[in-house]
Amino acid sequence: MLNDVSLCPIVATEIPSPDLAAIETKLRADIVARRLKLPVLPNVATEVLSSTLDDGADAQKLANLIQKDQSLATHVLRVANLPLFRGSSEIVALQQAIARLGMVRIREIALTASLKNALPCKGSFQLLMDEAWQLGLATGL
Repeated sequence: MLNDVSLCPIVATEIPSPDLAAIETKLRADIVARRLKLPVLPNVATEVLSSTLDDGADAQKLANLIQKDQSLATHVLRVANLPLFRGSSEIVALQQAIARLGMVRIREIALTASLKNALPCKGSFQLLMDEAWQLGLATGL
């Protein structure tokens, strides 16, 4: 027997889709007013990108270049030690990580790490940027 508790059906609510026209208008206004600054890639990431495009790229030189940016080096080693790439033993050297991941993936990591850090942390578009970033990452994976 139920005590004066009314059971309500659970109603699924849809998440409203963003108003793309309003977002576009806001972005255009921010660009015109020079409130929106496009990210500039750090020097090391730019050098890594150009080095990985060179057919004669040397893993040791690339490792030395990546070591100049501790954040990027940490990110490369973290990705190299993911279960997908790691193998049977932990990767502790950048040159080892480069050999395991390959030039294309190192280029992707450098670009991704640079752009991820360049995105604004707070603001009116934060939720939208987080969702777009997660969707892009999931699609890439």
